[in-house]
Amino acid sequence: MSPVILIAKREFNTRVRNKSFLIGLVVTLVIIAGAIIVPTLIKDDGGTKFAVTGSTTSLSTPLSEAAKKSNVDITVSTVDDAATATAEVKDGKLDAALVARDGGYRIVVKEELKPEVQALVTALVQQQATGAELIRKGVDPAELASVTAAATPKLETLEPVDPQAAARKGMSFLVSILLFMQLILLGSMVATGVIEEKSSRVVEILLSTVRPWQLLSGKVLGIGMAGLVQLVFTGVVGLAAAKYTGSIQLDGDTFGVIGISLLWFLLGFFFYATLYAAGASLVSRQEEIQSVITPINMILMVAYFISVYSVNTSGPGFAGKVAWIPGLSPILMPQQIAAGHASVAMMLLAVAAMLVAIFVAAWIGGKVYQNSVLRFGARISWKAALRSTG
Repeated sequence: MSPVILIAKREFNTRVRNKSFLIGLVVTLVIIAGAIIVPTLIKDDGGTKFAVTGSTTSLSTPLSEAAKKSNVDITVSTVDDAATATAEVKDGKLDAALVARDGGYRIVVKEELKPEVQALVTALVQQQATGAELIRKGVDPAELASVTAAATPKLETLEPVDPQAAARKGMSFLVSILLFMQLILLGSMVATGVIEEKSSRVVEILLSTVRPWQLLSGKVLGIGMAGLVQLVFTGVVGLAAAKYTGSIQLDGDTFGVIGISLLWFLLGFFFYATLYAAGASLVSRQEEIQSVITPINMILMVAYFISVYSVNTSGPGFAGKVAWIPGLSPILMPQQIAAGHASVAMMLLAVAAMLVAIFVAAWIGGKVYQNSVLRFGARISWKAALRSTG
């Protein structure tokens, strides 16, 4: 294993000291942080500044209470008269004001009002008018309130509400994006490294002192460690940004998802990197590399699109049924775990299946790499590489 470790160290040092790697890391960190922080800084607070005036001031407390019960963000204030309220709406100090005018009520706005706010105010005004009319006709308000309360349907949930559901969905989506980007990027890096060594004939010199499986293992291990460093930095910055904006709660579950995601990154990387390296060894020129890695990229893209689709579903959905399949599991399984949809049995099955897949990929990829990395000229088919004896 000594040559493998030496090659891995060489690959790791070469990658992390490369200017393009460092620039790419900084750009990625800035994009991740910006994508989380900027929307929080520029978004509208969503609240409606609403004023009641004159004879409508009695609606101040009922409106605030009704808004709280309905989860409608309204800040209610009292203004002395309708003229002042109208002026403040025009100046942008208020979003809307309720005024009594021409024997009725008017909601004054500058341009438009959120439909949920208009519906809430309208319902409250109508309720007050109905109550006043019933009282005028001799109906006991206490008795009316009792009958109304008894007739109000209560919400009965069949499953407990998960207060972290939205945060889980956000984290599952973030995990899918990061793993997809890292596996595609590092897989392409492995393939590029193989073809560079082959096209420059450096591989002939290397294989004069080490065996093909040692060169392949060291390359995959070194680039994988460099990718892990990049992923850890990206994750730390992403978590810090999410914590700053309050969009995520750092607890045991969160760190558990992080640990599992790192594990699946390593499993996925060793599986795909071997295939990328084997595919790149089939060609001798950089221009041909896309033709051999595109089928591998397609598997990752299918897994990513399934994960994106499943984010908007209420349960595990289709992604939960295929998350254990090797090739798809490095992206889908962490996403399902982050969303809280994966059972322990499913996780164990996925890990076992992935380990078997890594073994098979290593055997096939190693054989293809050994039989084709020293063959130059026209592209070699996978079938020919597997049959070849050298």
